[in-house]
Amino acid sequence: MLDSADIFAASLSRREGEWIFFRGGRKISECSIGKERAADSAEEYMAAMDRRPLPMEQCLYQAEVIPLSGGGVFLYVRFHHVIIDGYGMSLFAQKVLDVLAGKKMERSAFFSENIAVPEAVSGRSAEGEEVNERDRQENGFWRSYFNGAEFENAVFPQKTDGNKFGSCRVSVPEKLMREAEEFGGRENISIPYIFAAAYALYLAQATGKKDAVFLMPRLNRIYGQMDTLGCYTLLVPVRVQIEGTDTFTELCRKIKAASREASVHKGCGFDRILAILRDENMIGESLSEYVFNFYRFSFCADFRYSVRFSVAGEMSNHLTFNLFCNEKDGLDLQADYQESIYT
Repeated sequence: MLDSADIFAASLSRREGEWIFFRGGRKISECSIGKERAADSAEEYMAAMDRRPLPMEQCLYQAEVIPLSGGGVFLYVRFHHVIIDGYGMSLFAQKVLDVLAGKKMERSAFFSENIAVPEAVSGRSAEGEEVNERDRQENGFWRSYFNGAEFENAVFPQKTDGNKFGSCRVSVPEKLMREAEEFGGRENISIPYIFAAAYALYLAQATGKKDAVFLMPRLNRIYGQMDTLGCYTLLVPVRVQIEGTDTFTELCRKIKAASREASVHKGCGFDRILAILRDENMIGESLSEYVFNFYRFSFCADFRYSVRFSVAGEMSNHLTFNLFCNEKDGLDLQADYQESIYT
């Protein structure tokens, strides 16, 4: 059952140059049925749609069933990032699988009804002084975290002559997966940190810098929100020094420590982190367009299915490295990139 607080009734409106978010008030869009296509043609169609911006004032999501000439269907759904995160997309896919299996559909709220909204702090109250002290601590942490960092900053071009898109998805070979699990068990390092370390090493070598900086989404959900659709994820930058790291094990431990340290301060908010570093002239316009995503969600259904995400979005000069659990208890690796073309 859906109601006005659900993500499917959310809307964005532009007022005086600013986007204003509303939780309800929009009629829920229907899922359309497209024309029958061959599987390859459907793949090309969905890839083209992935690169087409959503008309935000008209809709924040689109859903379409694509019948396949060889049998079966694709259910193609895309969301604007303001209404859902990676965990929410996984949860949505699982709910669709549950409905197809004939399970009862539970109410799906956008926001938890049990979360109190904090009141604004004003004046020189004790609470206000406490907030100011937290601000000083956050400023100090992020300045220290990026002190002396040498990495490739993100570039957002004002004008380009086009964009080059690419996406590659492969299953991690069984032998490599087994070796990674054995290495992780021996060194007490979990799988996400092992692959994040490999990603960081690649970034440093590809850019010729002594540090690697990438963005890592953090779940940021309390227990009562684990069955709730919506966008709760907070983005944190992770900085790790590659130069002077002697072994891959050492690099994995650095990644683990750096990501956990940054995650403790995720509540600062990515925009404010950028503002802090800009004020200190530690970065240019932004930090990084390199993203590492690990999707822990494991899908469950008693029939044959496959789930595939595209999280590329419409960003310039970016590389997103995604890891998904698959139905074989292994991992699928997907890399999405978009490169701006200049003349």
